[in-house]
Amino acid sequence: MVDVSTQIDIARPRADVAAYASDPDNATAWYVKTQGPFPMETTYTWGDTPSGGTRMTLRNRGEPAGFSKLVAPVMATAMRRANAKDLQQLKKILEAGSLVS
Repeated sequence: MVDVSTQIDIARPRADVAAYASDPDNATAWYVKTQGPFPMETTYTWGDTPSGGTRMTLRNRGEPAGFSKLVAPVMATAMRRANAKDLQQLKKILEAGSLVS
């Protein structure tokens, strides 16, 4: 089982972050499931921080099969790094006020 969870605090209200990152009608969580040689569940969640910002968590879970089982630890490290990079980019965009309408 690969279970990678990455989070970041963004200095914007939860509604702004959720609206930018996913469907604005679902401002607390978003779930995606993919198929293939390494089926993966991706969950995005947003919570309020004490300062009025948003704590965004990106979680990937999957049960690798076949050859993927052998490389799962390496994949988990790569996924964690990629998720952190993606969340940093999202933080940069949102905190700069560069929201796309």
